[in-house]
Amino acid sequence: MVKDCARARAIMKIITALKPRLLSFIDHHNSAQPEKVFSII
Repeated sequence: MVKDCARARAIMKIITALKPRLLSFIDHHNSAQPEKVFSII
């Protein structure tokens, strides 16, 4: 149980760290072809 919490926290930390990069990546591709980006996600 404690291990799962630590793992979830680590994953959340990674997600929050990568979110700006991911959003800029999505924006960059969104302007070109939105449906392709959403199929990736």
